[in-house]
Parts: sequence; C-alpha cells; structure tokens
Amino acid sequence: MTGSLRFYDIRQEDRWREIRIWSKIAFAMATPRKQPSILSNPPEEEFHPRTPLGRRLWEIRKRIVESGEPLLDREDLEREVAERRGEMTGSSR
Repeated sequence: MTGSLRFYDIRQEDRWREIRIWSKIAFAMATPRKQPSILSNPPEEEFHPRTPLGRRLWEIRKRIVESGEPLLDREDLEREVAERRGEMTGSSR
C-alpha cells in the first residue's frame, strides 16, 4: 500500500510542476513588449541592436534618415525590388 501511495505523490508533484511551468509560459506570452517600429524614428537611447548585422543595418538606416530620404513602407519596398529585377509592377500593367 505504501508503494502505490508514493507513486501517486510523485505523479501529483510532476503535475504541479507542469502547471507551474505552463503558467509561466502563458504569462510570458501574454505580457506585451514594446517593439520599436522600423518605420518610426525612435531616439537612439530607445533602440540598441544586439548583433553585428543589426548594428550594420541600423547604421545604414540612420544614414538614410539623415539624408532626408523617406523610408520605404512594405509596398514601396516590394515595388522597388520588382523594378530592380525588371519585373512588371501592378501599377505599370
């Protein structure tokens, strides 16, 4: 009888551990995080790229903003890529 009681206790403890883990995951996923928009112009102290590629792309973006040229939205970007590839765009058909 003692052996089966111990088995129940272990399974119950595993179940509670699993509940605690899933509740932490649910909390982390539900917590909103402020993400910088690539289309906005956040102050330098708000955004710090963490990878070498991110730093390089951020520097390129800063140069574009400083030049006064407007940043492209997704539609403009797709249009420019299509033009560079020599593809027909929807507006030129």
